[in-house]
Amino acid sequence: MARVTKVILAVVAAATLAASACGGGGNSPAATGEPRPGGAATFLVNKEPRTLDPATLSNLGPQDGALGNALYGQLVGTDPADHSIVPKLAQSLESKDGIEWTLTLRAGLTFSDGSPFDAGAVQFAWDRMKDPAVGALDGGYARTVAATEVTSPATLSIRLSEPTRQFGQTLATTAMNWIASPAAVEKGAAAFDANPIGAGPFTLDSWSRGGDIVLAKNPSYYDAPRPYLDRLTIRAMADQNQRLSTLQSGGADLILSLSAGDRPTAEAAGFVVTPVDQSGGLAFVLNNAAAPFDDIRARRAVNAALDLDALNDVRNRGNGTVPTSLFTETSPYHDPALGLPGHDPGLAQRLFDELAAEGKPVRFSILAYPTTENQRGAQAVQSQLSTFANVQVDVETGDYAAIGAKLAAGDYEFGITGINSFEPEPIFSRRLQSGSTANFAEVADPELDEALRLGRMATDEGQRTEAYRKLQERFIELLPMILYTRNETAVIAAPTVGGVALSGIDAPLVDTLWVTG
Repeated sequence: MARVTKVILAVVAAATLAASACGGGGNSPAATGEPRPGGAATFLVNKEPRTLDPATLSNLGPQDGALGNALYGQLVGTDPADHSIVPKLAQSLESKDGIEWTLTLRAGLTFSDGSPFDAGAVQFAWDRMKDPAVGALDGGYARTVAATEVTSPATLSIRLSEPTRQFGQTLATTAMNWIASPAAVEKGAAAFDANPIGAGPFTLDSWSRGGDIVLAKNPSYYDAPRPYLDRLTIRAMADQNQRLSTLQSGGADLILSLSAGDRPTAEAAGFVVTPVDQSGGLAFVLNNAAAPFDDIRARRAVNAALDLDALNDVRNRGNGTVPTSLFTETSPYHDPALGLPGHDPGLAQRLFDELAAEGKPVRFSILAYPTTENQRGAQAVQSQLSTFANVQVDVETGDYAAIGAKLAAGDYEFGITGINSFEPEPIFSRRLQSGSTANFAEVADPELDEALRLGRMATDEGQRTEAYRKLQERFIELLPMILYTRNETAVIAAPTVGGVALSGIDAPLVDTLWVTG
């Protein structure tokens, strides 16, 4: 009898889980007791969206996670205890072989304008994301869907280009989880930004470029009585220090934090921090396909030269966690014998000298995001490497869109990316699989590819553990990137806010939020 991968077993079985406000790092509500309906909250995030089109958003906390979840809801979510997939707008997602899947929606779903939310809308959204002209950040994930067929208004048959038993995690962590009304999308970008139609807990009340995104409760949201808030304002504020000071002064109810250095200050002031706890982390990604990092010695030299603890002191005021392994100690795939290579100045200088003697001195530019933390980090890397001979480092700053484009095109030498999640899939494959559009390191290694494939298709934990042991061994050997801190995403909330939670990789939920007054 064929094994059936039942990502979602039943609506009833998951209702209790959903009621607990599933989140990435667990639910740490500031306010306690039963959720109170009504009221309003202001949520400060780090960036403004380019557009409200869900196909072009990114399902990450530091990108568009809160906004996407607000306007479009989720096909599936993640359970806070074991990070398994639980139903949201979808009732079930099942497969017998990892390549043929069936997605079944809840009965009677509608978009916020009252039109039917059906399997055809999901098909339309995913097909559209595959079109390069749309510019979908998660288009590579959508292109793993080879074909779809609407077999009933609520049912979509799916065939993947490559088998995986972790397709539910792909949905939960990407923009494929967000579905807009096809009719609204077809009216054009300007019309859609003025009136985006989704099936999320909130609808757009107003948005002017550079100003607040004001959202109103969607009375037709499937999961009544959620959302609890009548109104949610999402405001972009790039500077982390400004976000925290605004929260402290009462100008906001909760903020997205991207720096572990702010957490002690926030907690001492009586605010509640809900962080994520994930394997992998934030990484310095090295372009393995271009000089100087196409030579493994250059990668090893920079890795050995960097004192990541000192970097943490500068970047996070000593409050971050420097990874010593690819998987955290709480992960079932953690192996204490497989530690990441650490600080070794002597080795670093020998390798720098060896490369210079061959006419290949190490010269590169750091591509740094404009945030305070990333600027501090890039300057600290530059400062540390300046103490070595035969290495020269510059810093290049760009906005999120420009840097993303450079990483995707391989037009860089040393950048910053994330390879963080509770579940290895899909992010590890996206970052490390040969040919992946999000493999910014441009690493191409058959042994790494095979370990990733085995991990995706394993049917029991023993098989997955062995696959990820091989993955760790090869990662340590190749050093395609340098992990410098665990994921630092957190939500910091005033004590008047309850229901704080994260889902997917680190995207804040908003339908669970409530306020005491």
